Amino acid sequence: ALEYEERIHKFPGVDLSIREFSSHQLNANLLWPGTFFFADWLVKNPSILDGQRILELGSGTGALAIFLRKTFGVDITTSDYDDKDIEENIAHNCRVNKLDVLPHIRHTWGDPFPILQPDWNIVIASDILLCKSTYYFLPIIPHCNCNSLICYTMWLCRCETVPEPDNDAVLSSGRIRS
Repeated sequence: ALEYEERIHKFPGVDLSIREFSSHQLNANLLWPGTFFFADWLVKNPSILDGQRILELGSGTGALAIFLRKTFGVDITTSDYDDKDIEENIAHNCRVNKLDVLPHIRHTWGDPFPILQPDWNIVIASDILLCKSTYYFLPIIPHCNCNSLICYTMWLCRCETVPEPDNDAVLSSGRIRS
C-alpha cells in the first residue's frame, strides 16, 4: 500500500493542502522547487494565462494546476504517467482544496497521445526534465494547436541554499509544433 504525507504548501496568496506520496516508483511524489518559482513567475505575468486552455505536463500532485485554477480560474487539464494512483491523488488534492476534480489525461511519454485533436493553447510544465532520456519525448502532442510551451526547470545542485533564479535563464518558451 502507498503511504502519503499531507503538507501545507505556501503559494503566492494561497496555502494549499497537498497529499504527497512518501515514495512513488514514477517520481510523481513530491513538489519540486521549480513549482514555486514558476507559480511566482506566473503571478508576475498573468496575461500569459488570460483566456487560455492549458495542459500541464508532469502534474505529479496537481499542486500547480490547483493553484492556477484557484488563483486565476483557468481552464486547465492535468497530465502525468498512465498511473491510477497519480490520477487519484490529483483528484484527492483537488477535493481537499475545495475544487471540482480537474480533467486529467493519463499518458506515458513515448506512447501515442490519447487525444488526437487537442485544443489547448498553452502547455506548461515544471521540473519535468530531470532525466535526459526523456528529452526526446517532450514534443508529445504533434497535433496540438498550441501557441507555446512554457517549461520551468530548476536544476538541483549540492548547495546549502538555492539562489533566487534569473527568470530568463530558467524559463524557456517556444513553439511546440515543428
